[in-house]
Order: sequence, then structure tokens, then C-alpha cells
Amino acid sequence: MTASEVTTTSRWSWRRVTVLATIAFLVLGAMAATGGTASATAAAATTPSPHRAHIDEGPGAGYWEVAADGGLFSWGAATFYGSTGGSTISAPIVGMAAMPDGGGYWEVGSNGAVYSFGDALYYGGTFLDPSAKPTVGMAATPDGRGYWLVGNDGGIFAFGDATFYGSTGGLTLNKPIVGIAATPDGHGYWMVASDGGIFTFGDAGFYGSTGGMTLNQPVVGMAATPDGKGYWLVAADGGIFSYGDAVFYGSTGGMTLNKPVVGMAATLDGLGYYLVASDGGIFSYGDAVFYGSTGGMTLNQPIVGMAVVPSHATTITPNDLTDVSCPTTTFCMAVDAGGHAITYQGGHWSAPVSVDPSGPLSSVSCPSTTYCLAVSASQQGFSVYNGTSWTTLAHPPSYITSDFASVTCSVSQGVYGCAAVSGSTGKAAIYYASYPVAADRWNEFTGPNGALGSAEGAHAISCALDGAENYDCLILSGNGTYQTATNAASNPLAFVLVNGSASASCPTTTFCMAGGNNSGSTFTFNGTAFTSLAATFAPTGISCTGTFCVATDKADIYTSTGGAAWTAGVPINPSKDSVGISCPSSTFCAVITAGGKAYFINPKA
Repeated sequence: MTASEVTTTSRWSWRRVTVLATIAFLVLGAMAATGGTASATAAAATTPSPHRAHIDEGPGAGYWEVAADGGLFSWGAATFYGSTGGSTISAPIVGMAAMPDGGGYWEVGSNGAVYSFGDALYYGGTFLDPSAKPTVGMAATPDGRGYWLVGNDGGIFAFGDATFYGSTGGLTLNKPIVGIAATPDGHGYWMVASDGGIFTFGDAGFYGSTGGMTLNQPVVGMAATPDGKGYWLVAADGGIFSYGDAVFYGSTGGMTLNKPVVGMAATLDGLGYYLVASDGGIFSYGDAVFYGSTGGMTLNQPIVGMAVVPSHATTITPNDLTDVSCPTTTFCMAVDAGGHAITYQGGHWSAPVSVDPSGPLSSVSCPSTTYCLAVSASQQGFSVYNGTSWTTLAHPPSYITSDFASVTCSVSQGVYGCAAVSGSTGKAAIYYASYPVAADRWNEFTGPNGALGSAEGAHAISCALDGAENYDCLILSGNGTYQTATNAASNPLAFVLVNGSASASCPTTTFCMAGGNNSGSTFTFNGTAFTSLAATFAPTGISCTGTFCVATDKADIYTSTGGAAWTAGVPINPSKDSVGISCPSSTFCAVITAGGKAYFINPKA
């Protein structure tokens, strides 16, 4: 526990809003206060709400509850790193925030004292600042290297890399502030008052509020959607008010509660949320999974808040993982160095299935949940998954003659097209499955001078293909050469071999993102030319949805939209051995590690 307490200076400014407002590879393919309305009867259930099947390794695979004495209760994948429970503290705890890698958390007292646990670092507090009003909440920055504290008057105190964007300190409020939520990029925040009034700062948008409405019970907290384009408010009776792109999934409004609701937290994908009552009762809605609660237990002090595990690693194989492919947010296929495939489906990872016992599987690509193609690094060729089982085809094309390093697949008009490249010769080939004229065959890439030829050890390939055998591919290798070819007069093909590159993602024929083993070597490709994109990290994997790209190095993730500058790294893997990533949507990614672990993350959370 770190409980260093230092003097800080409050920075005052305010703004009140008064107007109402207004996915490595190709992926195929006003107020909303329904339930928990202003007229809803104060309520809460005596037992937690019905919840979906247990998802051990899915997004948001656990949560913490914190009590007023700092006692910490961990559920699901949430790890206990320590607490102030049993210690003498100078003021009651009023809230908590979690590190983005799930490896730690902070507790904050009403006097602004901050206590850090796990890999959460102490950056400051307000307990010695005479100008600070009682603290009512905190929010962490996206990279976990800072946080904001908010007082009941709306005074904001920024620590670490948190930036001050304004506050209501010095402004006379109709009702006190009760909570804060940060925007996904950390460039703004919302504050909510007990009457549901919303105050926006930085890039936080105003999407509506209950300010001016007559509520059955006061608002006690809020949570933002993963993209920052909406939020939920929760009242003491569990009434939910949803604004912007926040979807209403249910509430305890109209139910009789044992104890009042004191806070809420959204799931990582924003498709559900949790409510927590002062007795620790947990109510789960949407895709929020119930893992347990202190409801029915005798507590020393009431529960005052909760936090969802931002990311969680699950060991899925004893071997090193080599690649992962997720065509949807509910299905992923990972392969390992022992020749096994591991399937994520129905909320669980399967046991490793032996696909090629002769050697390691180097790459896998799944354009759908019923078709995957995995390639081997041991000259044993490739294996096809049909949605149920694997079939191993023992020999690669003769012109490949060596190991496969990487494969990429797509589906169009019922035809599955895959492109693979040799890691030794650099030669590449296209494979078409279920093609009407000649099924299941390989075609070698050809250019103006015949075969593509040696590329001095290719690392990766990503293509956009269609059912008419048209394809645009990006091949990443070691000699830095560039070659173009045409398989149809109207379909120019671009073969790009870029020095030191290790990963690529081409969701369309006009947008690719690629990255190298060396820090700073990333670039975009528009089908005819590439543009360098500075990076301060060495990517081990890149995955794009449209033009939104997520990259991972050994420890952190980074994002870029439309080829714009990469964001600062957000830590997700304390072991620092991430080797690949697949993102079927902009809010869901699977990250794999050399240690046989898999993470699910929301890059916009």
C-alpha cells in the first residue's frame, strides 16, 4: 500500500452545459431513459438480476467492490492486491479506479487521500489542501499513469499525466457532484450531480441529462460508453438513464431493494453494465456476467463503489502461442508452437487440439466461424477447419518448397481465398477453396516477370481477395523491394516487401497498416504507395477494422485512426511477451502472448 499524501494546488475553472444534444484483416461484412425513468418507483431486487452464462475469459471477466473502510472484495478474474481494510485511515473511502492492465487499483478517501495497490502508482492527493472540498470520486487516465479526483463542488485535481480541462469549483451548483467519468482518449471528462446534471470538459460531449427533471431518487454515479459518445446515469433506486449511444439493458427501477444502489460500471465492450448496492449486491445487465457479491454477507462498512477488470490474461496452452484470428467478437482461433489449435467459442477457450504434431503452426486466418486455414513452419503444409474439426493437408505447393510463415484469408460470394507466404524463400501463393470451376487449389503469385521470387525471408502477408480471384496483397519481408503485377486489366496488384516488417493488416484494397520489428518502422499503404508513420514502439502485431488500427508491442497497445499518429501506449500485459493481436471490431481485440496466454481487451475503453 502506498499512502503518500502531499499538498497540491487546486485549479479552478467551470463550464455548465445548457443545451441538449444532439477490425489481421478484412472483416465481412435525445434521451433513452427506458426503465429507470423519472417517474419510476424507487426500487431494487432482493437478489441479483438474472445473468448470462459464465464467461471465464471474456471481456470484463471480473470486478472489484470497495467498502468505506477500504475493504476490497474481488470476484471472477479480479485479483486482490491489497486494501486499507483493517488499517486506520484518516477518512472513509469513497471510490476506486483500476489500472488498464488489471494489475492494480487505487482507493480514494473523502479527504482526497489516495492509496495505491498492485502496479498502480501514487501520483498525489488532496488531503492536505485546505481549498479542497470532500472528494466524491476518481477516474484513471487511459494509460494508468495518472488520475483525476473530483470534489462534491466539482473541483477537479489532476495528477500524473492527467490534464486539467476545467471544473465547476467556484460555481454555485443546484446539487452536489457525485461522480466522474473520463473520455476514452483521456482528453476530457464528465461530472454528474445528484440531480443528474451533466458537466462536460475537454472533448467530453454532452448527450443529455436529468437536470431539471423530478427524480424518485438522486443520481449516484455514471459510466461512459467505450467510444465516449454516450453515457449512463444511475439513481439510488437503480433507475438507469441512457444518453447518446448508450443502450438501456435494464434496471432495478420498480423493484424493492435491500439497500440503495451506490454506483455502476460498464462492461468493456459497452454492451452491458453492473449496478452495485451498499450491501455489495451486484445487478448485471446486457452482457455483464455475475461473478459474485457481498450481498447477504455482514460487512464492517458499506460498499461505496466498484470497478471492472479492464483486461485479463488466461493461460490457454502450455506452449508458446504464435497467432490468433477472430472473425467475430464471440469466436477466435489461436495456434501454438506445438502444432495445436485452441478455439474461443461460447464464452470459453477449448483445450488445445493437435492439428500438426510434426511441428509448430506459424499462422492462422479465419474469415468466418466455419472456415479457418492454418499453416505450418515445418514444411507440412496447411490445415483447414470447417467449423467443427481440422483436416491436415500434408504438402504445400511445390513452388513454395519450404515453410509457411504467414497466411491471410477472406470470403466473398461463397468463395474462400487465402494467401500464404514462405518464411525462407519468400515465395507466395493464393489458395481458393470451394471455387465453382476448380475447387481447393493453389495458384502461385505471378507478376510481369513470372514468379514473385525470393524475398529474403518473408515475415507476414495480408490481402484483400474476392470470389473472382482478384487480390491485392501486402507482403512484408527483408529486402525492401517493391513489385507490382496484374491479373486483370482493371485490377492492379501491389506486392510490397518492406524492410524489417513483421505484421500487416489490409482490411480493404486501399488501406493497409504495417509495422516492423524495429521501433519507428510503421507505415500505411493505399494500394499504390506507402507512407511512413512514426512510432515509438516495435509492433509485434497489427489489426485494423476499416481504418481504425490497433497495434501491440510486448507490453502495450496503441491505436491509430485513418493513418493518423499512434496514440500513447496503454499497458495491458505485465509479462511483456505479447506476440499477436486480432480485432474483429473497434471495441474488441484478442491479444496473445509467447507464454501461452490470451487477453481480451477493448482498445477504446
